Amino acid sequence: MSTAESMKHVYKVNEVSGYYEKISAPVGFIKLPFDLKLSSPQRKDYKDKTQFILSGRIVKGKKTFFTGLISTGVAYWFFGDHFHPNETQKNSFCLFRFNEISTELTIYYFNHYKLYPNKREQFIRDFIQSVGK
Repeated sequence: MSTAESMKHVYKVNEVSGYYEKISAPVGFIKLPFDLKLSSPQRKDYKDKTQFILSGRIVKGKKTFFTGLISTGVAYWFFGDHFHPNETQKNSFCLFRFNEISTELTIYYFNHYKLYPNKREQFIRDFIQSVGK
């Protein structure tokens, strides 16, 4: 497996707001917002590639987080990239794991880690095996 390290964040759904709210995260890591909304893709270019969109709230006209979720082929597991427009290394790879009833979301955030498509399947398989399904 790769030497890439992930930062684990855990979110639970707020039944009232419909947002996933952060309940656990590495101290000082602020690239993932407090709450995230899961929705269906609306744009055709997103519908063709992703099953879901995960986004943060809009602050000062910009979303605090935005990525499409693509199935890994393993139940409840998805992957996506987080784009950093203001950083030299633009992308960070993310793995997303929902519990069976979608009330909890765990995000494994690989900061500044770009995973090329020809390496992605093996990386994902090895990672999921290392943390358990």
